[in-house]
Amino acid sequence: MPSWGFWTIRARASPALLALFDLPWIPVFFVGIYLFHPLLGAMTLISGLVLIGLSLGNQWTSRSAFAAAMHCTEDLEVQTQQYLNRAMLIRALGMQSTTLTRQHRLQHAAQVAQLRASDIAGLFTTIIRTLRMAMQSAILGLGAWLVLQEQLSAGGMIATSILFGRLLNPLEVLIGSWIVPQRALLGWARLRGQLSQMPARHRPLALPRPAA
Repeated sequence: MPSWGFWTIRARASPALLALFDLPWIPVFFVGIYLFHPLLGAMTLISGLVLIGLSLGNQWTSRSAFAAAMHCTEDLEVQTQQYLNRAMLIRALGMQSTTLTRQHRLQHAAQVAQLRASDIAGLFTTIIRTLRMAMQSAILGLGAWLVLQEQLSAGGMIATSILFGRLLNPLEVLIGSWIVPQRALLGWARLRGQLSQMPARHRPLALPRPAA
């Protein structure tokens, strides 16, 4: 059985792991907010749907960019390995300058593709984080308005703000950490595609049982 220290290290390395444990509590927090006032529940539901929509938009927009970055990186690694295997031949033929030029061109293309994918993911992360802070202020303002209308107590306003933050926090963490599983899914898809191109193994020839 893994020790608690192992899970502590994994949790510190990946915040998304802790967010997964908070996901089952989201319906509980939503019901608690709705019980304070239906308007607060409706605003919470809209906020959650907006964050989920931005998450899907982030995945759809950055998927092609991450695929292009992985393709460029793979081409760079393959060409580097080929140059290392033929280093003596390249030096004997005097092709060092041409080889370095092609290598630098591939490195530049890979860096540009990775930077573009990171910029797209970073843009969505910034938008989501800013929108979450705005929603936190809006839910607090709506709670204050309900307090002035004598439809909610001051304690209920503070409790609603706390529950709202706890509800959106795991969603924000998972959306911000979506880059890692997205790269894993793209790598798995490429690996599955490569394995599907391999021919099927023939069944071994059945031999009779040898006699003593």
